[in-house]
Amino acid sequence: MARRRSPWPRGLRILSANDPLAALPDDHPAKRVLILRAECQRDCAGLEVPWPGREHEAVDQTWDSQIRGRQCSFSGFIYEFVCFDLIVHGWLKRPAYLTPEEQAVLERTPELLGLLEECQAASVAANNTRILELLPMPRAFVVEFEKCVRRRIEEDGLRTA
Repeated sequence: MARRRSPWPRGLRILSANDPLAALPDDHPAKRVLILRAECQRDCAGLEVPWPGREHEAVDQTWDSQIRGRQCSFSGFIYEFVCFDLIVHGWLKRPAYLTPEEQAVLERTPELLGLLEECQAASVAANNTRILELLPMPRAFVVEFEKCVRRRIEEDGLRTA
């Protein structure tokens, strides 16, 4: 039995449940959010690990977060808010209400962007150029995820709380 080829760009981990969304235009936020999440996970996760023979390449950034009231890290942000299996149920099933995931995106976006701003400030202070180079990726994912939800609200005429 032949294995079906993924419609997504090679090397990106996007769950097959999202395959119908691959037919959307490239600039559609539902398609973009899936690709941005997969690219961010691929390029930003695991960088803090001092792999044998490449210990000098390990990079991370920590800071004392005013938002969370505790120490945070770039790697922690990536694992908590990027490295998860994403299925864009709202666009696949088009329910007449916001899904719990979509509601969470709207509620959490300001906090997530604030954490990334804190990380950027700490990275500037530490002259951590590698993290500064990577920060646009999770930021783009967070912004696009919110756009994705707002576009569905608009297209489907959904009410928000």
